[in-house]
Amino acid sequence: MKLMPQEELASSALPGLTITNKRIRYINESAQTGWSLYLNEVVSISLQYRTNHAWTVLAVLSGLLSIIAFISFRSNELSLMFVAGVILGGAMYRFSRSYLFTISTVNTKHSIQLSGGSLSTALVVIELIEHNKG
Repeated sequence: MKLMPQEELASSALPGLTITNKRIRYINESAQTGWSLYLNEVVSISLQYRTNHAWTVLAVLSGLLSIIAFISFRSNELSLMFVAGVILGGAMYRFSRSYLFTISTVNTKHSIQLSGGSLSTALVVIELIEHNKG
């Protein structure tokens, strides 16, 4: 990213997202999309917590089936299968979570999905945008 005169790089806390004291730029190379906007155009920033419901249902079913198998058969092999089912269900739930940033201007809305991102990282990005806008 080429900086304009009197523009300073504030952060690139997320892959593809660059924040300066004047602009926000996002490039998603895998989807071959990108956008850039000036901070003075930003009207609002929202953060939504999202879960993929299909993966959540599979996680619950995996856990329930492994509990049923454990109660029904009570063998050592199925005890291991029970533990594996619970771990698999937890992993499916964990990887289905994401945060969705939506940066709004008067005319447009731009979204960035943070798969597996932490809330602290998301809040740092919001603080950077607010600090540089002000």
